[in-house]
Amino acid sequence: MKEAIIKIGSQQVLVTEGQKISVRKVTAVAGETMMLDDVLAIIDGSSVTIGKPTVSGAKVEAMIDSQDKGKKIDVYRYRAKSRYRKHTGKRMPETTLTIKSINTK
Repeated sequence: MKEAIIKIGSQQVLVTEGQKISVRKVTAVAGETMMLDDVLAIIDGSSVTIGKPTVSGAKVEAMIDSQDKGKKIDVYRYRAKSRYRKHTGKRMPETTLTIKSINTK
């Protein structure tokens, strides 16, 4: 089973073929196929190929499933002895990808 470490934006993710992952928002339309060129390492059974900084010629094909918002992040602020309390929150946009194939050439 092939595995690869890819870089999407500022995130590094270990992926396998057929896996679904959630990453920060990628500007693309749901249903499209995209090629990810920033492959940092490929693990194929017992052989490991590590890039300097990327593996030349390696690509990961992924299909965009959906563009959604993630789980809510709650932010609390508090200052002692001053009756100051504030609560805010946000939902970060994220993209769900399905890894179709890992190509080494």
